[in-house]
Amino acid sequence: MLTLSEPQRTPYDLNFELFGFPIRIHPLFWLAALIWGFNAESDGVSMLMWVTVMLLSLLVHELGHAVMIRHYGRHARVVLYFMGGLAIEDSGSPWAVNYGRQGRTTLEQIWISAAGPLAGFLLAGITWVGIYVTGGSVNLIFSVEAMPYADPKLGGALQANSHLTMFVSNLLYINIFWGLVNLIPVIPLDGGQIAQAWLTANDSFQGTIKALWLSVFAGGAAAIIFGILMHEMFLLMLFASLAFSCYTTVQQIQGSGRGRPW
Repeated sequence: MLTLSEPQRTPYDLNFELFGFPIRIHPLFWLAALIWGFNAESDGVSMLMWVTVMLLSLLVHELGHAVMIRHYGRHARVVLYFMGGLAIEDSGSPWAVNYGRQGRTTLEQIWISAAGPLAGFLLAGITWVGIYVTGGSVNLIFSVEAMPYADPKLGGALQANSHLTMFVSNLLYINIFWGLVNLIPVIPLDGGQIAQAWLTANDSFQGTIKALWLSVFAGGAAAIIFGILMHEMFLLMLFASLAFSCYTTVQQIQGSGRGRPW
């Protein structure tokens, strides 16, 4: 199966605790955040705000998973690294990889997978309410040729602060639109984990094959939509690579003659 593995510890990790959950930030997280947020018009303040938004959004997302893991009676910790983040049980395995062998019900598995995006949507909702409290408003901009984005207009004295407006816009963008992207049913995204949990409820082996094929077709469709229609090359490469990885995994499982994919 496709998995996301925990990165090795380094002397440069940032370690702290939040709401009782151990948090570890790998140094490559900072590099990834800078790369994703860089553009020709970036200045020091805007880059700092982008990194802050990335940090806050990913922490909220992974803590959503971790809180749900705790709700179902297990301890969890959070790691942020180059590929994003992981909510990891104390056993050392990312929860999304082995939950079929940990005695969870299908509903528990689905709630754990969905809790990350839902936490992000909650953060976006709180931000949205805060904008309206200041007397501002938010317009959602949709186009078939580009990724949707939020255009907030802050009220009162905050309206003139362009950096704060950018901060709020990025916060809404990541937690709404990337949250929706993360729900596309492609393994190992949260949407793929939800689909896998549902499809494997009655038959682990055949359900896994179906989840992988769903990931192949959904990933291919997402690559076409994001790449050709919206000209989002990063998303094209991301979903194309995930679809290809799922396809090769299906071939390995079916060609190995094993009765189970693990």
